[in-house]
Amino acid sequence: MVTIDGVNWALVVTATGIFPGYPQWGTATSAGMTAFRMDTPGGASCYIARQFTVPLSSPMLSLLVWGIHDPVSVTISVNDQILETFTPPRLDYGGSPQTKQYGLANWAGQTVIIKISQTSSGATGTYGFYKNTKVSSMSFKKKRAIKRKKRILRRKPVVRYLKKKPRKSRE
Repeated sequence: MVTIDGVNWALVVTATGIFPGYPQWGTATSAGMTAFRMDTPGGASCYIARQFTVPLSSPMLSLLVWGIHDPVSVTISVNDQILETFTPPRLDYGGSPQTKQYGLANWAGQTVIIKISQTSSGATGTYGFYKNTKVSSMSFKKKRAIKRKKRILRRKPVVRYLKKKPRKSRE
């Protein structure tokens, strides 16, 4: 069991990799924030998992994620159905923490298991950082902003033609 943002998650090691003593995990400070981190060099891998009851109204999974040093591969899944596999932005290569969001409407009202898996083939500093991981309903304000954006994108472009002024003759 590990605690992330005050919430308990199960941690499961799925491969130890080629370096003894890995994977490693814990809390660390990076980008000025304290966050949960996993270090998975040389093919080591692990995941954190937690059971959630998905809200009925506009359910959303969101998390803040970033990496440093060697790249890591992160897979987000719900009930073992993969939502996305990605490489988090690495701070030491000009990246910044990224908020990832996933719609959970397919599981609305259900109790599900959400997994965040990490692995890497890198050798040093294969860190992935995770913060603000939660399942919630999208706020009314955010829903309204999304609807407005869709409405704007559906609009047909307005083309205005300027009337040409008649030329004065030079006689």
